[in-house]
Amino acid sequence: MIQIVGFDDLLAPDVKRGRVKHPRWFRQKCQLSPEASLLLTAEDGPALFGIWCLLQQWAMRHPKRGGRFVTLSGDPMSVTEIAVLIGVPGRDHLVRACINRVTNLGWMQAMTDSTPTPEDVHEESKETPQELQGNSILEEKRREETRTTFDLEDEANKQTKARSRKIVKEMVDLMTKWKGSAPGILEARLIDSVVQMATESPVGENCPQIVCTALLRHAAESGVEYTTAESGKRYLTSMLDQWRIDGKIPDNVGA
Repeated sequence: MIQIVGFDDLLAPDVKRGRVKHPRWFRQKCQLSPEASLLLTAEDGPALFGIWCLLQQWAMRHPKRGGRFVTLSGDPMSVTEIAVLIGVPGRDHLVRACINRVTNLGWMQAMTDSTPTPEDVHEESKETPQELQGNSILEEKRREETRTTFDLEDEANKQTKARSRKIVKEMVDLMTKWKGSAPGILEARLIDSVVQMATESPVGENCPQIVCTALLRHAAESGVEYTTAESGKRYLTSMLDQWRIDGKIPDNVGA
């Protein structure tokens, strides 16, 4: 999991107080810091600096995630998913290079769960040998149960991530089919905005990504010509409003 360092310092007061739920701008210094100047001196520096700005923009649009690049279920995003959501689908190499570079500069950090050492939790035992032996058996059983639980959770997390990657790829493929060419930054923003709308006002019990995928599939198969991102958003919004009224995704829109 990756996270922007000092993300809370970027938040405006109204965002911190919860008055603004989805900010449309974020703070950025007018004068470059020494780290930013160092980043820009590299041959690919300007491109990576642009990716860094897009990463901040996405994090700012989702302040409740605290600068962490995670899905709604809390799972870490893949580089491919991040590239699509910030508006540069297919530019995984730039996103990966940017994350590595800004992490070295101290702007981002990798978050890992820390496990206490035995010295941190050790306490002197006053139990008898018989009690210790009984407790040892119980502890072994608990450890086995814990390992089984962890294995199940790990498998569930892997399946969730695989489904999430599959949904993102399907949305990009459907957008390509509807547009008739590879989607760009405007189409990536269009997908993100529709997912956000479905998140704020869901259709029945459907998850936002599934709703967005169904909308794009309907659009790609409807024969409605894609002209601009703005007109595309209006069409998808009108369909989403109708589905909200009906309370479900139409049965003729395949999953």
